[in-house]
Amino acid sequence: MIREYWIYFSKNGYMNSDGRKLLALLAKQAKNVDIHVSRMLWRLLKDPSIDNLVKLAKEIGVNIEDDLATALYGPYSWRFRSRSP
Repeated sequence: MIREYWIYFSKNGYMNSDGRKLLALLAKQAKNVDIHVSRMLWRLLKDPSIDNLVKLAKEIGVNIEDDLATALYGPYSWRFRSRSP
């Protein structure tokens, strides 16, 4: 969803109907696997903003900084890229 930000989110940063459908499907599937993740997804459905999606990804342990920078600023963005040690 982050990589194809323009498909699932509106210009003001909130999820559109396609994004909500996909998120509801993910929450139903996650209920069978992990109830904690399913609850987080249902909470995201209550307030479906890009900021809350980023918080959810961090709670799960997914590193999305590069994908988010590419989605929001294009492939030539350097704004959120972290330096490698």
